[in-house]
Amino acid sequence: MKEREASSTAFTVLQGMVYISNHPSLARFVSSDQKEACQMFIEATEDGRKRLKQLNNRLFIAAVPFIENMFSPGLMLHYAVRKRFIEEACISAVEEGYSQVVNIGAGFDTLLWRLHSRFPDVYFVEIDHPATSNVKQQIVKEKRANLSLLAVDLSKTRLDEVLPDHAGFNPDRKTFYICEGVLIYLQSDRVREVFESLKRISKTSVRFAFTAISPIGSPTNNMRLLLHLYLKVNKEPFAWSLELAEVETFVNSLGYRLLDTADDEQLIFQYAPDCQPRSIHRGEFVAVAELTETV
Repeated sequence: MKEREASSTAFTVLQGMVYISNHPSLARFVSSDQKEACQMFIEATEDGRKRLKQLNNRLFIAAVPFIENMFSPGLMLHYAVRKRFIEEACISAVEEGYSQVVNIGAGFDTLLWRLHSRFPDVYFVEIDHPATSNVKQQIVKEKRANLSLLAVDLSKTRLDEVLPDHAGFNPDRKTFYICEGVLIYLQSDRVREVFESLKRISKTSVRFAFTAISPIGSPTNNMRLLLHLYLKVNKEPFAWSLELAEVETFVNSLGYRLLDTADDEQLIFQYAPDCQPRSIHRGEFVAVAELTETV
């Protein structure tokens, strides 16, 4: 990403969620509080308002299906159901006694903002690149004490060099970590370092929800070449991939136990059974793993 500008991808995902929330047949995949938060976020910045202006343009809306097909068919529907899966996994963890939630590379995601008032006894932390985090901090100025936004460049600083020093973070709390749409931009050694860092940070139970993509050219991946070129131009190229069939071996090698996964077919079956499988973005999946032992 550009060093001094908020992530273009973060704005694109936010714009996609607003589009879905206003689409006659797709709005059902976005909750009312999620729609309200997305609208608030996109209206709060100049870049966001430019994106919103596009969504109010009939010609642009008419062109969206064609634009999406050029980059990755069904990508925006994927955003919505992927976020639904992660939200349900997060709430389940909280209801099981996890009293701390950390979103790594949160972008303009609204989940922790929405949950922090619903669960006042849970401590929520968002971590993101300063260029994006600083923008978001201006958006959510009025927040409760149980939500913190930390500006950290994870390409230069390890999680275990920052999070333990944060006054609100408690390593003795059972912690649910989220890393949605982020690991794919890190080199393989940095990805493994994220998993290793969580071991060093927490002294008790760790559960980790993350996303990954299958390699370019894989039959399970329908991303177009144009998407990869677009990301390279915006200095946010994909750097790490993993086949769904390999995820269990991968997490086991790092001392984690795989609890659940959801690829495009499962997400469609679970949340949108009336949609055709071809109508959703293919190649990215969600996984939830649990640390088998702490160090």
